[in-house]
Amino acid sequence: MFLKYISSSSYKKLIILIVVLTGLFSVLFISLYYYLNSHESEVNKAATEQLQKQVHILVELKSEPIHSTITDYTFWDTFVDFFNNPDVDWFDESVATLIDSYDIDDVAAYDLDRKLIRSESTVNITSENYIPPSVFPLIYKNRFLKFYIQLPEGVIEVMGATVHPTHDPEKIITEPSGYFIISRLLDKEYIKNLEQISGANVFLSKNDFATHKDGHHEAITAKIPLFNWDHKQITSIVFSKPINIHSDIIRTIMYLIIIIFLINLLVILFFFKKWIYKPLNLIKRILEKKDKEAIKKLKKTPGEFGDMGDLFEINNLQTQALIKAKNKAEEGDRLKMAFLTNLSHEIRTPMNAVLGFSDLLRDANLSEKERLEYIEIIGKSGNNLVLIIDDLIEMSKIDSDQIEPNYTPVDLQNSLKDIYESLIITIPKNKLIDFQLELPEIPIEKKVLLDITKLNQIITNLLTNAIKFTDHGFIKIGYTIKASKNTLVFTVEDSGQGVHKDNLSSIFNRFSKIDKKSSEFKSGLGLGLAISKAYVEMMGGELSLQSELNKGSTFTFTLPLSFDTINGNFGEISPDNLVAKNNELIGTILVAEDDNINFLLANKLITSKNHTVIRAVNGFEAVEICLNNLEIDLVLMDIRMPEMDGFEAMKRIKLIRPDLPIIAHTAFVSEEIKLKIEDAGFYGYVKKPLQKDLLFNMINELLVNISKNQPHKTF
Repeated sequence: MFLKYISSSSYKKLIILIVVLTGLFSVLFISLYYYLNSHESEVNKAATEQLQKQVHILVELKSEPIHSTITDYTFWDTFVDFFNNPDVDWFDESVATLIDSYDIDDVAAYDLDRKLIRSESTVNITSENYIPPSVFPLIYKNRFLKFYIQLPEGVIEVMGATVHPTHDPEKIITEPSGYFIISRLLDKEYIKNLEQISGANVFLSKNDFATHKDGHHEAITAKIPLFNWDHKQITSIVFSKPINIHSDIIRTIMYLIIIIFLINLLVILFFFKKWIYKPLNLIKRILEKKDKEAIKKLKKTPGEFGDMGDLFEINNLQTQALIKAKNKAEEGDRLKMAFLTNLSHEIRTPMNAVLGFSDLLRDANLSEKERLEYIEIIGKSGNNLVLIIDDLIEMSKIDSDQIEPNYTPVDLQNSLKDIYESLIITIPKNKLIDFQLELPEIPIEKKVLLDITKLNQIITNLLTNAIKFTDHGFIKIGYTIKASKNTLVFTVEDSGQGVHKDNLSSIFNRFSKIDKKSSEFKSGLGLGLAISKAYVEMMGGELSLQSELNKGSTFTFTLPLSFDTINGNFGEISPDNLVAKNNELIGTILVAEDDNINFLLANKLITSKNHTVIRAVNGFEAVEICLNNLEIDLVLMDIRMPEMDGFEAMKRIKLIRPDLPIIAHTAFVSEEIKLKIEDAGFYGYVKKPLQKDLLFNMINELLVNISKNQPHKTF
């Protein structure tokens, strides 16, 4: 009967077909609607979780530089000394400068009685001594504490740590000397910076936020709760970010699809597949597999799905940037740990020799030959320690842009001869090396404008490296002139073990050395070539290497050629510019030195030549002695002393006795210190560790000049 009813009327058939198709489509629509809601919920959930992870990493990265800074500063011997003997000037010069170097608003030092010793802050924080007393026991117990405080100025991020000596980086061996506090105001600039990095709206709020509407777009939120020292939440950093799903528009399109389907089912199916199914499938692939090809296709899709493709691409780029930042931070930590491990090994190796053979010297039954052998080993080990420290200081200066070329007129021929003669005697006798100096047949008659100190260091590093890795054969050092390019070309060639081609690209990297598995592994920090390359580039040149394993290496570097007729140099006195004396004179020498061990060494050396030594333990005492004792012939002046430093003492002594020669004795060896010593009017300077031959020659030269009543400077 039903079939008869259906066949009786085409109209009814169409009505029934439409009803059936409408019903089927309704089922399809309902299913699709359910899928859309579920998918939307998943997208919101995934996006919210992702945003939460991103902002957590972002806030941690914002705090990491300050955390690293307070960690570095709180195991420092000089800082420990500050708490024992507060030096406000030192604090202002060495600690308070952190405010200018980092995004910091306040630094403060407290003693163990919680009394503020010294603080410095920006105009952003006007509150004084705002750290609650109950915080310090927590810092003392945990050695480090991070928390937040609500002040009238706003929310303050505070990091506090106990201060310990350098040898106790884990802060478990020694008791704290005091507390160091670093604070930062979470101001508009901080919030704006977070917004720029995260691409979200950022604000501080105590309220909880859920997913909400932002115009036509869903907005997701993530928050980072901020706790005080008692772990009580005072506020939250809230990140609100729109997620462009266009659910309302999609639903409208679906309603239109129903109408179109009633008109033409085939058209509905065609456009549904084209406009809805494919883009959603791409979104699913993007969300499930992070498919980059799907993102490209989605971007080409007209309308909102194309916008979503752009947002997915931006999101991917942000994620990659965060991953790179995280990997970079982890790599920095790894390199730092590797460097510290290597540094510990390189320092402990010579220290082991110094301490071990010093202990052996106490044996009264040692032969004279053994005693001299042990002394020689101790001396070599001490020199190795000085070289390691010098390399670290130079690399630190290069990193902080504290070094600039100091160009002076240089006799290039004689300078290379001096380097050659100073290094040829360092070649071990068991090495069969033909050390050659190759100079142009037609020498440069004019003086060349160069930084001779850095040039000497570059060539010495390259030659020392060549000697280290060459057991037999030859080493050549020379230079040529490229007149067409107005350039000096220096070469250092050897027939040593060479460098494998896989290592050529990294040979100039810091801490880069031959593979430790190789039997040819040598000691050292691996900074020599890195320093040389930095110096060459600083002076406008290039350093390169050509090498073949087991066949030798050739280092080539260029420097701009510039002539100058200006003369004049100031530097450390060396054996080459000292006057040899046949008859040594006896004099009275004032040694201004506050350190007992350094004075003991200077006293032993000077009195061994029968000179009379008078000691001053600070600059003020040195001035008094020079005023009251006219028999003093010369002064050996330490630069850094308590009460009055060497520069001030020098100035006052010259007012009293302008003709009294004064030699600076210092551990500071930078170009800035050399220029300052020159400007102050010192006769010259000798650096620590003290070299006795240099000191004896200077003293003898001065006494000869005094005996002739012709004092002069050797600048």
